Parts: sequence; structure tokens; C-alpha cells
Amino acid sequence: AWASVTALLLYVGCYQVSFGPIAWLIVGEVFPMEVRSAAVGCATITNFGSNFLVSLALPIVQETLGLGKTYLLFAGLAVAAIGSIAFTLPETKGKTLEEITEEFRKYREWLQPSVMRLMPVPLLPLCHWCSATAENSAPAS
Repeated sequence: AWASVTALLLYVGCYQVSFGPIAWLIVGEVFPMEVRSAAVGCATITNFGSNFLVSLALPIVQETLGLGKTYLLFAGLAVAAIGSIAFTLPETKGKTLEEITEEFRKYREWLQPSVMRLMPVPLLPLCHWCSATAENSAPAS
């Protein structure tokens, strides 16, 4: 029992200093001030909604695949996440918010058509709502 508790605490501790804060750091750094509140709200909804869906699906996946294959599935997803982070997130150290915003704007313009084709249909209304909310919350120029 002690080994299980120790392993669980070690996992949680390692997660909190690695993957855990990445999403919160990104949303705090990359969005321009005029859309930050709406964007952080959308990111929070997406984060907790995804956590909820994973918690619902996990027992079904474990029953279908077994514990070993479920572990391998999540290990593969972790490797894919590392690759995604390494190849899609620019370095923000020493850059101003405006420089970061411009870098993400270029990336978003390049990526948006392909992402919208791949986006699951149920998420499209949320993305459009986030975009509309961000546009409506932006101060008039």
C-alpha cells in the first residue's frame, strides 16, 4: 500500500512541475490583453471539459483494452503531447507580449484552415463562441 501511495504522490509531484502548469502558462502569456479574459475562459472550459471526458472514458477504455494497453495508449498520448509542445510552442523567454502575439498570429493564420477541417463538429460552436466573445470584448480602436 505504501508503494502505491508513494508512486501516486511522485506522479502528482512530477506532473505539477512538468505538464501541469504548461496550459496555464500558455494562456497567460500568449493572448493579447483585449481578448485575454475571453480566451482564458475558453481555455478553462476546454481544460476541465477534457478532464471530465477522460474521466468518463477511462473505465470503458480499461475494460475494452485492459490495463496494459490503456497504459500504453496514455503513454503514446504523452509522447505525442511532448512532440506537439516541442514543435508548436515558440520560446517566449525575453520576448514582449507584442512579439509573442505576432508570432502566434503568423502561426494561427498558417494553421487555421487545417485545424478547422480536423476539428470535431461538437467543438466548432465553442470555438466560434470564443471568437465572437473575444471580438465583442475587444476595445474599440
